[in-house]
Amino acid sequence: MVYNDRRKEIINRIKKRNKMKERQLHSRHEQSPFQPHSVTTFDADEERGHPLFRKDIMLLKILIASLLFITVAIIYRYPSNDLESVRQVISSTMENELQFALVTDWYEDTFGKPIAFLPSEKKAVNEDALQVSGDYILPVKGKIIEDYATNGAGIIVKTDSDDGAYAIEDGVIIYAGIKEEYGNTVIIQHKDKSETWYGNLDAIDVKVYSQISKGEQIGVLNEEGTLFFGMKKEEADQFVDPSQVISVE
Repeated sequence: MVYNDRRKEIINRIKKRNKMKERQLHSRHEQSPFQPHSVTTFDADEERGHPLFRKDIMLLKILIASLLFITVAIIYRYPSNDLESVRQVISSTMENELQFALVTDWYEDTFGKPIAFLPSEKKAVNEDALQVSGDYILPVKGKIIEDYATNGAGIIVKTDSDDGAYAIEDGVIIYAGIKEEYGNTVIIQHKDKSETWYGNLDAIDVKVYSQISKGEQIGVLNEEGTLFFGMKKEEADQFVDPSQVISVE
């Protein structure tokens, strides 16, 4: 008898436990019947914002621009004949896109002189070696041995001194390298959009995109003491007779 009572008690306890488990499961199903947990969502477009103002895109643009700037600076800072074609393309593109001398002159008048990216290597002006022709400084002292009518591009001046060649007016160097017709050549762009060309140099003392002052040395004359000098006017983009602008003799 005692055994049967004990057995019934155990069975009842088991039944109660099973019923409690069923109730708990039923209660859970009523709260969220077969549905996944809710997840807070965000609108991707709203989070990203406009592409122009996204930090990641802006940083990428700054990085690319910096790399391009540094690459071009290195190309001109450390000249190599292997990169001459690259320099010519860059110079041609930049020359056609922007009037450096005009912009530089306006910037300095408005904001003052900017901080140079590269160290300045400006040469002192040798006033004793120069002659004045109107508003210009003569590129060299000498005599014309080949005039504009002969070659259609400029004049060739011969000097007895082994001195350098000088910028006839303030401007910006837009080319400093080797040209097939004129050898070592420097081209200066002036604020009136004209250009002056100095060729047949033995050595070049200036770098592209650097500013230069009137009377500042741009290079060294060759052993023969001859200099090709040409002038271009912006309106026609063609050479004009330099002897009509400055008096060499």
